[in-house]
Amino acid sequence: IVSEHWFKSAPLSRNFANRVVQIQLCTDSHDQGWATDKAQGSWTWFDIVVLPNANTDVPKRTKDGREMAWRSHANQLGQDTRSELLTCLEVGNVIAVRASARFQGWTNYTEKGYVIARVLSEDLFTPQNWTLTSDKVPKLSQEIQDGAYTFAASTGCLVQATDATLQSKIWFTTPALTSESINQLEAVQLFTRSRFQRRDGEPVGASIAPGDSFSWFDIIILEKPTDTLLVWLSHTNLVNDFGADAAPGKLFDENLINEDEEQRHAAGILGQIKSALQPGNAVAVRVCAQFEGWENYAESGHLVIRISNKSE
Repeated sequence: IVSEHWFKSAPLSRNFANRVVQIQLCTDSHDQGWATDKAQGSWTWFDIVVLPNANTDVPKRTKDGREMAWRSHANQLGQDTRSELLTCLEVGNVIAVRASARFQGWTNYTEKGYVIARVLSEDLFTPQNWTLTSDKVPKLSQEIQDGAYTFAASTGCLVQATDATLQSKIWFTTPALTSESINQLEAVQLFTRSRFQRRDGEPVGASIAPGDSFSWFDIIILEKPTDTLLVWLSHTNLVNDFGADAAPGKLFDENLINEDEEQRHAAGILGQIKSALQPGNAVAVRVCAQFEGWENYAESGHLVIRISNKSE
């Protein structure tokens, strides 16, 4: 494959990263105009790529090493890819357009192109509106239609344990959910930049096995701001230093029901979450630590929720 980054955005602002709900690439382009076997399809195409910052052309990668690039179109009608691309965007990232061609004789000629992004006029949710300072339960924005939506923490959170007693704090939440939004819920995933404790003399970036960590994040259901109904583990802190990118928690996605055993289990948990939710409840992120010396320092985080545009 021969690829070249054609053009890219400026580093993303907080407002764009947290409010964008649609991205679409439009191009004035064509291939070489001939093919020995048209039935094999087109081998020139465009990708939307997420770069860590403006100083590199190397795409970001997921935790499992997959390149953060999504096929836009192959010199034909563009499309909107919302369920995964938007969940990966963070403040300071850059959106790039990559033009590609493959196999001998194939050429991708580009004349002009532009990216259209739909951005809401305000954050979908501000945590302080409910969990910190107000008794008024906020409602879902009227602008929500479908796709992936991000609920971001406005502050960091530190939890420190002194003994075997579980120490935890509610970090941030979604708005109160309606019966319609509960029925349309398709996936939930938490992303955090966080670490466990760092002791004197301990090397930066020291890591441990998942089963050895007592610093973790839960996805919980709240009936009201002071109550905890049900709890599901999202992920544990495995390093003592903040990573360059947010670490993803488990993806609870009902569409993974036909995948491997671990993914089917995650799909089952999403079913449990939907079954447990009642109108007026909220989904919240809880920061936890347990046993003497353990802490959970969460610098930033965002909860991504995918909502269908069709009720069940």
